[in-house]
Amino acid sequence: MIEVISAPENVAAFRVVGTVTAQDYDKVIPAIEEKLSEHEEIGVLADLTDLEDMTGDALRRDLQYGLSKLGEFHRFQRAAVVSEKQRIKAATEMTARFSRRSRRGCSRRTKRPKLGSG
Repeated sequence: MIEVISAPENVAAFRVVGTVTAQDYDKVIPAIEEKLSEHEEIGVLADLTDLEDMTGDALRRDLQYGLSKLGEFHRFQRAAVVSEKQRIKAATEMTARFSRRSRRGCSRRTKRPKLGSG
């Protein structure tokens, strides 16, 4: 399950609990699109601390949406991923290498990155 959580108005923030399904993206994608319609540049925060699994259909939906945004990638100024899982941290670090934008992974024990303006 993915829930939209409170964040500055130019940040799309989500908390993931349990298993993510393709239907979860019916909530996530419109939330991101709404932020993009209101702001030229946005940040994204994903708290994956309680993520247990992701279905194949969810992964496909995530990749499809991500690929559809390649032409707008410059609008995603910052991203932060919170997780204790090493595989999530590794994926975040790998993604950061392909981007000139700020991408950061952290655990709940570390200070969360500021994603607001500036």
